Amino acid sequence: LLVFAIPNTIFVSAVVFSVAALTRSTVTSFLGSLLLLVAYGVAETLTEDIANEKIAMLLDPFGIRTFSVMTKYWTVAERNNMALGWEGYMLWNRLIWLGVAGLLMAFTYWRFSFAERTQKGKAAAEVENTAVRSTTMPEITYRSGFAADVQQLFGLASFEFWGLIKTTSFIVLSVAAILNSVPSLLLAANEGYGNSSLPVTYWIVTIIQGSLYIFTISMITYYAGVLIWKERDARMDEIADVAPYRSWVSFGAKMISLIGVVALLQALMMLVGIGVQASQGYARYQIGLYLQELFIYDFSFFVFLAVLAFLIHVLAPNKYMGYFAFIGFLVVNAFIWRPLNVATRLFRYGSRPDMSYSDLFEYAPYLNGWWWFTLYWTLFALLLATITIAI
Repeated sequence: LLVFAIPNTIFVSAVVFSVAALTRSTVTSFLGSLLLLVAYGVAETLTEDIANEKIAMLLDPFGIRTFSVMTKYWTVAERNNMALGWEGYMLWNRLIWLGVAGLLMAFTYWRFSFAERTQKGKAAAEVENTAVRSTTMPEITYRSGFAADVQQLFGLASFEFWGLIKTTSFIVLSVAAILNSVPSLLLAANEGYGNSSLPVTYWIVTIIQGSLYIFTISMITYYAGVLIWKERDARMDEIADVAPYRSWVSFGAKMISLIGVVALLQALMMLVGIGVQASQGYARYQIGLYLQELFIYDFSFFVFLAVLAFLIHVLAPNKYMGYFAFIGFLVVNAFIWRPLNVATRLFRYGSRPDMSYSDLFEYAPYLNGWWWFTLYWTLFALLLATITIAI
């Protein structure tokens, strides 16, 4: 409690409270919480290099890496009978991050004001009403049928997609993801625990998976709620319900925009990975392996999560309950099956067999089982999508 629980609670609370108080935005405070993962990820990467262990112990805001390094040579008897207190690097780590929390609260106290912000529409509201001019409505030819539905689908998808990537939240999340992934790639691409190796593609992909995907799942979690509740938050849902397009068109457009955002982030990190390889003089990029790992094997799982997130938000009474239910499902789905002694992948949502890449045999002999389970969960996701559209 004294070493971890209380100091970490104080630090996290200071960060979230400061961001919320200064920006007065729930979304920004949510994004500020995710930025804490960046510092943790950087410290985790630095720990892999023995020469950087001391820096890593100080940079970890939660003290987890500090504890791991300081106790790595303890015997089993010492681990069972001893506790690490405020001593050595743990003492300095706790003092540094409690000091950061104190500075954040002091800065918030200095900058905070109870004055209301100037409303953007205030000036416009004070403008005198101008005379209404008569205008001639253009003639519109309404087309129906599947071709028109497809045209509406891609038109709405483009509108939703560009609306997402222009938001401040997307920029902040993308920058946080890059700041977390790029240091990991630079520091661990050709070195691990003091050993040097070539920055081969499958290792670069592994680093991307370990450093990026927490942000990818965060994007799916957040933007699924934004897209589903967009019309209801603006109190325009009743108008949207009578718009001249089918329910599956609206669902498909939102789904395409969400997975499009994920694909954009995947493509960006693929370019970053290739750039890191090129900067270190390695030219065997294996673009096909990048595409397989990032845009087939991993991307399909993100699509499954997106479909599930949409269904949960459609059923949820409000957006924040939807967030809570989806995150709760992810946690339960990850940890509940082992205590229940359920080993089959037919119950764990989106579960497929693990695969290991080999330069000699590539993914053999894992692919057959992987594709069958992918087909199974694809059909299940289609069922969830059908239920979402029907609701």
